[in-house]
Amino acid sequence: MNRNSLIIVAAIAVLLIVAAAVSVNKREEGVAPEEAVEVQLLPPDTADRMKDAARIVIDQAEETVTLEKAEDGRWTVEENEGFWANEEKIRLILTGFGRFEPLERKTGNPDLYEKLGVNDPEEDGSSGIRVTVADAGGDEIVEAILGRVQSGSQGLQKRYMRVPGNEHAWLVQTPLDASGGKNNFTFRQIIDIEPDRWASFNVDTWKEPEVISADKPTSDSTDWIVADIPEDKEISSQTSLNSFVRPFQRMNHAGVSREVMADDSYTSESFFSGRTWDGFVLDVELRADENDDFWARFVASADETAESYSEDTLEEVERINNDLGDWMFKLSRWHSNSLTNNRDSFLKLKPADPIEAAHILVAWKGSGAEVETERTKEEAKTRADELLQQLREDPDMFAELAEFESDDAEAAQEGGFLGEFEKGLFEDSFDEAAFSLEVGEISDVVETSRGFHIIRRTK
Repeated sequence: MNRNSLIIVAAIAVLLIVAAAVSVNKREEGVAPEEAVEVQLLPPDTADRMKDAARIVIDQAEETVTLEKAEDGRWTVEENEGFWANEEKIRLILTGFGRFEPLERKTGNPDLYEKLGVNDPEEDGSSGIRVTVADAGGDEIVEAILGRVQSGSQGLQKRYMRVPGNEHAWLVQTPLDASGGKNNFTFRQIIDIEPDRWASFNVDTWKEPEVISADKPTSDSTDWIVADIPEDKEISSQTSLNSFVRPFQRMNHAGVSREVMADDSYTSESFFSGRTWDGFVLDVELRADENDDFWARFVASADETAESYSEDTLEEVERINNDLGDWMFKLSRWHSNSLTNNRDSFLKLKPADPIEAAHILVAWKGSGAEVETERTKEEAKTRADELLQQLREDPDMFAELAEFESDDAEAAQEGGFLGEFEKGLFEDSFDEAAFSLEVGEISDVVETSRGFHIIRRTK
């Protein structure tokens, strides 16, 4: 055998040795694709026993969440005073343990658990989540520590997991997710009523001396009719009125409590009462605590005389009262602000009828009037006061004084007459004074950016 042949044989031998080493290494890691043995991380009957699950404990670094199955089959959150749990979250946990596939065995070194997030939740800085599922008798069905989700995972979630008693962590594929605190596992949506379903509502809030009442004349109506609107005001927009009923569409709470706040523990109180076309009546009591967070209690009833009343309405009433009757719910800032709005949120001043008026303008140097003058502002005010005093003594002098004293040259030619104008043409201070005058009445001295005015309403 020549030298080249020996080199080739030696190279092949090296390659075989390396391949064997890689194969052994992969087999040790449990991921050799063709020769891998079946991995059993969880008890073989785990999926079947999930139907017996009655208690789930989720331990995280800063919080423990305990989920209990009630006698009626619904799940509750112990840390939220036994309020109903989010059944979809429960389903993901129970089915997740039955639907996971081990992909790759990882480290068995406890010092490296933290890197994968599978260290014990009790350890400082741990991001691990221990999930323990037990049956009604307290017997453990399964326990696992969920670690970090692998970056770039698509489809079914890939995450690291460690089963106590098995020193190795694993990368697994599973829909299992137990992240989040108690509110994440709590049923959040408490009311869902479309805005168009409401027929009437009343709001009694500390912001208003009177109850705000609104209704729609027919079920086809889109506009609200509000009772007892002041004569000088009108509805600014129907959208603003809908703000009272829109919060009840897919309303989520921000916390729950069975505690009824004592009379001396809240700072303000409001009441909402609404009725739908099919006779569903909802009464809501809102109370603000010392942090200005609003808590609401909901009570439903049925109006059998309603236009579209049906047995479905009664079923809805019973469901709402059964689900919500024993609790108060913390509302978001948006919900609470919407339900405690005052009249200013949906009313505006009616446009005033046009008026006619005349004025005398006394400007100062640097004011906005188009006039040349050396007067200071103080001198202009003094002159305006002097002219006003003359008019108080003889109102009939107004046109004459305007002609010779006013710095509004154009109006001065007409005795100060400005003609007919609507509110908003002049500055607010001028409008406020002019529109508040009776016909023939003369104002006090009014300041604007143009100077000092004396105004007389003529029509």
